[in-house]
Amino acid sequence: MAYIDNPFKVGQYAQCINDRFPEIITTNEDKSHLGEQPKNYPKLGKFYCVDEVLGEFIRFDEFDCHDEDSSHFGWSWWFQTHFKPLTDEEFEEEYNKAMQRVGLNP
Repeated sequence: MAYIDNPFKVGQYAQCINDRFPEIITTNEDKSHLGEQPKNYPKLGKFYCVDEVLGEFIRFDEFDCHDEDSSHFGWSWWFQTHFKPLTDEEFEEEYNKAMQRVGLNP
């Protein structure tokens, strides 16, 4: 597979444009759950702050599993092509829409 440039940087916001994740990739030693849809994953249209970038993958802290007894324990990496980078203006617009939905006018 050809390498795809990753447009994301740590701290940047990413909007999920495709929430069909065929498998979860974690960084622990147990490989038995590869191919499972994770219980907690990015949702279509939502935006998330990028916490780490690794090659063609990005990671969001909120989707990592910290339960050592879980088969999904570890960091969850998401293929970057399932997300679009948000410009500062787009992020501000989305933030303002969210504030209006909950009744707070920015």
